[in-house]
Amino acid sequence: MAEINLERRIRKHVKARTHSIAGICHPAVQDLLRRELHGMGIESRQESPGVELFSGGIEDLYRVHLTSRIAASFRLRLDEFRCGSREDLFSRLRGFPWEYWIQEKTGVRIKMSLSSSRIQHDGRAEESAYKAIQGRMQELYPGWRSGGRRDPEPVTEGASPDRQVIHIQIEHSRARVSLEASGDLLYRRGYAPAQGLAPLRENLAAALIQAAPFGIPHRIVDAMAGSGTFLFETVLSALGLPPLPRRKFAFQEWPVYRRETENFLRRKILREIADRAQGENAAGTGRETGDNRDSMLPAGNFKGVEIAGNVFGLLQTNTGGFSQHLSYLLGQTDTAVPEIELSNEDFFIWLYDQLDPDSLSMPGEPGLLICNPPYNWRVRSESGLYRRIWNLFGEILPGWYGIILMPLNASGRPFLSNDDLPPSSILNRSSSRDFPHGGKRIRALYIHPLPPGS
Repeated sequence: MAEINLERRIRKHVKARTHSIAGICHPAVQDLLRRELHGMGIESRQESPGVELFSGGIEDLYRVHLTSRIAASFRLRLDEFRCGSREDLFSRLRGFPWEYWIQEKTGVRIKMSLSSSRIQHDGRAEESAYKAIQGRMQELYPGWRSGGRRDPEPVTEGASPDRQVIHIQIEHSRARVSLEASGDLLYRRGYAPAQGLAPLRENLAAALIQAAPFGIPHRIVDAMAGSGTFLFETVLSALGLPPLPRRKFAFQEWPVYRRETENFLRRKILREIADRAQGENAAGTGRETGDNRDSMLPAGNFKGVEIAGNVFGLLQTNTGGFSQHLSYLLGQTDTAVPEIELSNEDFFIWLYDQLDPDSLSMPGEPGLLICNPPYNWRVRSESGLYRRIWNLFGEILPGWYGIILMPLNASGRPFLSNDDLPPSSILNRSSSRDFPHGGKRIRALYIHPLPPGS
């Protein structure tokens, strides 16, 4: 009877309610996350730098996890209250219905943040929070243990090794309590297991692609593909596909979670992909072979070039995983899964082998050249690398767009030799945007094609 009553209360107070949900990202890409959420029909507002707050139900929380490419994580706001002491914190948390959100088998981990608070010691504040939550949970589950760092006993036997993260932020005399919904950060899509040195995170790559002032064409060449992150995210953008990651999320351990609901949303998203593909087919934007279409999405011509043999092995592994994920995304369409062609050689040698021998230009439809060269001392030791890239955007790649990443120094200037700085012929037809990357900053230069006849 107690379990039935608890399930009813969860339906009433969790499933049927609208909640405050926080999308977490780097402040430098917050406007892009807001625009992405708007495209999903979700109106958000900036609560603070790096936090976009919006209202939604539990299914909305599932949906943003499956479709957001830019967010680092999502949190569900549980409570906000006045908190001037550890006693205030304990009292409020002790009376909160944690059983709505935490299962008997699940421990918790507190992440405490104090700012201009009368509570001075975060360790003692954490201890008060653990004791309060444990006291509440043991009313229903006498053997429950928080699993916190000060808990002398392990989490309840048979529990998942994962613990539910609870974020508690106390600023001045206000406390905000949020439940981590994502678990691992969302850049971990699950389809690229092999990582190289200092790779772009997937959500950063997605953000700098979404910031491009032009549409992403369906012909893409990654000049220095590394382990593939930049290339894969650009392909998803070109095809208009959501990430739809197949991985574990923290919300899957909540009492309200139902696997069938998530699977229904996944099927709905896959049907939307199929419907859009069918619409593009009817509009005549698919690929044709003779009188028959063999694709319901625009044709894709995707190539990745990487010179380093050990890194190329990572690229091959990740491309295999990404291709399997594309098969999953396109499985309900009649679309042939686009092939990503890889080449283990110097990009400039590869490129010149592709050129038309008469015009010495890249044949076929124009496309997009993306390039994320190695940074810092390796770039400085290879003076002329960027200059060779800039020289391509003329007679060799007529009509092509470019997204080229450059490292910045502490003063915000490109960390390049003078010979490698972009010339005015490039800057006059480019725009740029700076992004964080691994504790440093990079600049994405978005290059437009030369006007016809130039």
